[in-house]
Amino acid sequence: MATELMLRKSIKAQRGAARELSDQLREELTGSSWTEGERLPTIHKIMQITNLGYRTVSNAIGILVQEGLLETRRGIGTFVCKTDQGIHRKGRRSVRLKAFALVLPAVRSGLFPSLIHSFGLACEKLGFCTITCNSCDDVGKQGDIILNLIDQQVDGVLLATTTGLVPTPAYHVRQLQNHGIPVVLIHRAVEKALAPVVSLPYEQVSYLAADLLIQRGHRRVAYFSKSSFAHANEVYKEGLKAAMESVGGGLPEALIHEGCWHCDETPPAEHLESLKKVLTEMLNLPTPERPTAIFSVYDPDAELIYATLEQMGARVPQDISLISFGSAWHPSTILKRITSVVADEEQVGRLSSQLLADMCEGRRDLTADFEGQVTLNIYQGESVGKIDQ
Repeated sequence: MATELMLRKSIKAQRGAARELSDQLREELTGSSWTEGERLPTIHKIMQITNLGYRTVSNAIGILVQEGLLETRRGIGTFVCKTDQGIHRKGRRSVRLKAFALVLPAVRSGLFPSLIHSFGLACEKLGFCTITCNSCDDVGKQGDIILNLIDQQVDGVLLATTTGLVPTPAYHVRQLQNHGIPVVLIHRAVEKALAPVVSLPYEQVSYLAADLLIQRGHRRVAYFSKSSFAHANEVYKEGLKAAMESVGGGLPEALIHEGCWHCDETPPAEHLESLKKVLTEMLNLPTPERPTAIFSVYDPDAELIYATLEQMGARVPQDISLISFGSAWHPSTILKRITSVVADEEQVGRLSSQLLADMCEGRRDLTADFEGQVTLNIYQGESVGKIDQ
């Protein structure tokens, strides 16, 4: 006669209930009289016991199948595997660290170093360790990372989507959620994926930079991007163009430079060469066409621009002003000098870690319709001068 399941009906359906149900099943199967080869009640029977939906119960069973505690036989049912395997898995589960994973397209540049730091501090206060994973802006590698995190049974994932030509697919998010793992998306949403988002207001970046330059009298501003493939490149460019046109200026093609720096590594030699060539050409334009300022949308690229201008004998801001976009964290001497639009990544770390904790504790649904927004500010460096009209 089959052993009865003594499951609680108090599982919170608004949570990743599959994770909680799998925990209950694991505890009961490894700590009772269930024996190897014994058949589990049907999914519909477990649905009646727990008042949970088909998908939730199916996902919970899937977790235990992955662990080797259960085995499904097509057309027959689900069966208990060897008891010693179950005990082994139970022991592994009991010593598992509470951990949130941070999956990023880069880890050493842009907004990400400060995000790693702030997210780690916020998670520590909530009692979670952090695991940082670098997808190198490769959607295939990101998929491999997600499968590994599912296998490791992390408690939640903070996901910054890939920024290149191939966007993060919705099934990357759903795979995590289907295994009861909460996901928070940062900087932008993933099309057709339902998860809380802490978004970056890309359209505001150029307007903030342009507004400061316009206040200082600038009407001819050059636009520099590390790559034409960057996700928000067109948004930044069009925003700057619209802002400059509103005061009688514009953004001619001669003042646009899109480089060939595509990832987190050292900038390639051709990027450095093109940077110097373009800066030389722009500074040699006739005075009515020459830019009085440069807007760089990537802090590390702004550092290179600053250093290259110095090597060319051009003074910042006396000969040309420079403003960038990036993190509020300025680790280098040059970045401390550069005026920039900055994203409050400390806010992102605090908010996203709390969202993950709320979903883990059942206070928020995994597919909650929530969108927070990153706060943007101006860091007043020394690189924007005033132009007398």
